[in-house]
Amino acid sequence: MKTITLFEFERKKYKDVEELNNIDTLNAIQNFIGNNKEYQDEGIFTLYKDYIKTSSFVGFGLFNNVQIEVLPKLYRDETLLLKEKRKEAIECFLRLMDFAYGLNIKEYEYAKLNSRITNQSLYEIFIYLFSKTLLDEIRNGYYREYTEIQREERYLKGKLLVGKQVIKLPHQRHKFSIEYDIFNEDNLLNRVFYLAAYISSLYSRWFWNKKNLSELTFLLQDVSLDYNIINKLDEVIFSRLNQRFIIPFNFAKIILKSFLNQSKKEGAGFFIDMNKLFEYYVYRALKKAFPDMKVKYQKGIGHLLERQQSQIPDITLIDKNGKNLLVEVKYKEYSSVGRNDLYQVYAYTKVGNADVILVYPRRKGFNQKLEEQEKIFFDGGKLFILPFNIGIISKIPSIRSPELPQDFYNSITNIIADYKGVNRSL
Repeated sequence: MKTITLFEFERKKYKDVEELNNIDTLNAIQNFIGNNKEYQDEGIFTLYKDYIKTSSFVGFGLFNNVQIEVLPKLYRDETLLLKEKRKEAIECFLRLMDFAYGLNIKEYEYAKLNSRITNQSLYEIFIYLFSKTLLDEIRNGYYREYTEIQREERYLKGKLLVGKQVIKLPHQRHKFSIEYDIFNEDNLLNRVFYLAAYISSLYSRWFWNKKNLSELTFLLQDVSLDYNIINKLDEVIFSRLNQRFIIPFNFAKIILKSFLNQSKKEGAGFFIDMNKLFEYYVYRALKKAFPDMKVKYQKGIGHLLERQQSQIPDITLIDKNGKNLLVEVKYKEYSSVGRNDLYQVYAYTKVGNADVILVYPRRKGFNQKLEEQEKIFFDGGKLFILPFNIGIISKIPSIRSPELPQDFYNSITNIIADYKGVNRSL
């Protein structure tokens, strides 16, 4: 299968890529977007007469035997070869996904993938992480639970269902209506895993994935193949008995969302908005950097009008005295604060009785000249504009928790110090 690598906000002319210059491929892209409501408003791709343009969505899609992967521009140098850019961008993408989805990818798995990333497609990497983490846990023991069974038998076992038994006709009374529990592996969680492994085996072409998936389907052969399990993912409950399966479960959800009930004509794939990934990264990094403050994600701060939805900034910092500092993350190019953004943050200052920080990403070639700014509204409310150097994600290859760039951390520290009415300090 041919892989086409694009980066966010990139234009690619059809004539430059033979596989894109195909009406069936373009129709599959259109059908995929049309069939997935979460992608319709912003659009993963915009198809023009002569070229295709990507948006802030990153991920992978399979369209008419062509894989299109869209990667974040999280590499250090624009002059790098495509192969090197791709490797670095995938590493950063996986780490952002790790933080956002709680994938808990082990460091040794990153090390293994390092040597394989350049040769494998993005969806094969997700299938590898799913199959490998699940195999490791199953080798330590199946997850089994008690399942309630109701059956008609010639002998008594478990509990007699008296209500059913007393209404039987005479020719039916030679059998007992009974209910009993069995301790087996055919449960909701394992059905999710079995379906994800089966679906993955239909798409994967990588030897190591085929090997892992073959072993998984053999080990789970006593589990029912239930296509309706996709509608029951929220019913899976984790406890201390099955907590070790959370990581493969998170990968299984991504795989089922990507491939289940899709066809060549409709396309298949998984995409996520970099706005959300970047927003959540900043939240996690702030929470780690300022342990003495309460850091809340998308917490309502009050109503602008009665009986309307509460205003919800991306991040709220709360000090020990209950004073708020609001943070709004914008993953886009900055020239000035747009009118809608300005109205939004002003509403926050009034409703939340707090100053607001607008955060924009910065890297080489993108918002490169953006510097810290402070603006004051006519009524005294303050708006701070801070650049966030996203290159930190690629510069710390062994990162296990989100980090703040030092200049960003210093700026936030200074704002908090002034906010409390104390002297500025680094």
